[in-house]
Amino acid sequence: MLMIMSAASVLCKLRWISVGSFFNAQKVTRLHSARRLSSSTGLVKIRADPVVSLLDKKVDISVFGLAPEERVTVSASLTERDMRFHSWGHYIANDHGQVKLATMDCIGGSYSGVEPMGLFWSMVQMPGQRKGMRLQKRDITTPYNVTLAVHQEHVLQDTLDSAKTFAQTVIYRHYLSKGVKRIPIREGRVRGVLFIPKEGGPFPGIIDLYGTVGGLPEHRAALLASHGFATLALAYFDYEDLPKFLNVDLEYFEEAIHWFGNQKYIMTSGVGIIGLSRGSEMAMMAAQHFQAVKAVVAISGTHCNALYGEKEGISYRGQPIPSCRIDSSKLKIEDNLIKLRTCFHSGLKGEIQLTHSDAQFLFLFGADDGLTNAPLSARMFENQFREAGKTNYDIVMFQDAGHLLEPPYAPYCGSSYHKVYKVYLDCGGQAKEHARSEEDAWKRILQFFDKHLRVNTPK
Repeated sequence: MLMIMSAASVLCKLRWISVGSFFNAQKVTRLHSARRLSSSTGLVKIRADPVVSLLDKKVDISVFGLAPEERVTVSASLTERDMRFHSWGHYIANDHGQVKLATMDCIGGSYSGVEPMGLFWSMVQMPGQRKGMRLQKRDITTPYNVTLAVHQEHVLQDTLDSAKTFAQTVIYRHYLSKGVKRIPIREGRVRGVLFIPKEGGPFPGIIDLYGTVGGLPEHRAALLASHGFATLALAYFDYEDLPKFLNVDLEYFEEAIHWFGNQKYIMTSGVGIIGLSRGSEMAMMAAQHFQAVKAVVAISGTHCNALYGEKEGISYRGQPIPSCRIDSSKLKIEDNLIKLRTCFHSGLKGEIQLTHSDAQFLFLFGADDGLTNAPLSARMFENQFREAGKTNYDIVMFQDAGHLLEPPYAPYCGSSYHKVYKVYLDCGGQAKEHARSEEDAWKRILQFFDKHLRVNTPK
């Protein structure tokens, strides 16, 4: 029987978390019909603290010099390569002519409520671009340059560019902290980028894997290294001379784990792996086969080795790893977005067996995931560990969160274009709740790896 308990409980391994139980946003509606203009608009200032920070750090934003109860719009915008994103919030100044995002209610815009970081997670594509963009940092040696501005009156998205601007400032949001080393890796077959923290050592070692888009995302690995973990962002297909499609052997991961774990700057406690989506399933299979893997964070993965394309396959020592093809007859299309959630059921073959591994596992799921059947996978893992009498796992289910649980305060992505499968996917989730879940999940990830990897004995 599946027990559903509050997030505060430490007795049940599977915990359903409603973000509202952690964050009770103030619900206040203020009506203001009179149009009040500041008599000293030239003195209006917008301030942000800190100006330079890591992406997972909060920013305190305030506006000064307005008239009491003046209506203004506070906005944020950034450009990354050819992608342009922005957000906006409607506020009413207090009796001192101030707007403080940390404590004041946003009454409209791309978000609402008391949301200190609402301008960041609620960013959406600016009009006139192709749909389905997912903001991901390619060059993590450079920051996101975010322009913060305050505009006269409450303005809508399509009039932001033409709205009167009282003041603006620029802040810089980094994934990579100063002093962290970034080293491209080509060792044997291993392809990736290594991030080494700026001082001390040896460090806990983490391998970072992403999903079916392939290539080599570096942003999460850079941020982990900025928190003191030596991290290898590992490519495994569609990168340099690696296979074009997701047709790989586990020996590749074995080679990467062996090479990485034997570096002098890595603690002897073993290697951790973090994976998102398909990357989480690769992480689980690595832990299933290789004892050097001591801690796994599996984000939005499925309970089975699911294959989506005809050219996909996973093998080990020349033998295919048991797998399944998703039940495409149950695929749903809503609003021109493909929802894969309904394609997964308990009868699928290729279940990933983890109970022979002594690694510690942290499973993170979004209950509203549109690409996997998260509640089903959570129950399947729960049953597998319980039947084996194992306790080396924890499962967290975030209510109203979607598939792409990333480090916090990046724009929420509810749908995106998949460059490999060339379709638009419904990732699921509700923006505000998803953002809250990312904040909580990231804290859990850092604490989990710190607890299970920060141990060292002489090599």
